[in-house]
Amino acid sequence: MTCIIGIKQPSKSRVLLLGDSATMVGTEYMPTERMKIFKIRDVVFGGAGSARAGEILKQTLDITPYNEFNDTPDAYAFDIANRVGALLHDYHEAAEDKNERACSTYWLIAFGRHLYNIGSEYCITEITGDFYSIGIGSSYALGALDILCKIPGYKPKQVGYAAMETSAKFTYGIRPPYVALWTTPLE
Repeated sequence: MTCIIGIKQPSKSRVLLLGDSATMVGTEYMPTERMKIFKIRDVVFGGAGSARAGEILKQTLDITPYNEFNDTPDAYAFDIANRVGALLHDYHEAAEDKNERACSTYWLIAFGRHLYNIGSEYCITEITGDFYSIGIGSSYALGALDILCKIPGYKPKQVGYAAMETSAKFTYGIRPPYVALWTTPLE
């Protein structure tokens, strides 16, 4: 059970990703140090679904730094989605060979001022609005964000934490502490 939130801050050309820290085993909540939000080079990742998939990415994903990529932000995001897909495809095939259960994972990725959603089949979509959320608690987070981001002069981190609290209030399995990471402006 997870809630991952992405909030753009166009005035500073950056994005904030937030996530909860709960891990569920069946119907049991397990406190964990596993972070659903992490950074590899210039890219901040937030994963909803298999905790193992996040561990695999943190340990093995190799991506080119954005400033060395020499292409558009969309092409960079597409390259990352392909790399994520290839790694997790290999993991899923290995799990099937061992008759183990392989879980699907959804991702928000952010770099610079760009926010993307990577879906279940590693299709990628740039988020054109000011915020987005994935995971079981996303509908509550999106509702809170829709209201809170209309407040003039809102602070993304405060709004994000409030949306996480709203999601936790109405969704079993969303628990603090909440982890927040900013992207580094690229332009």
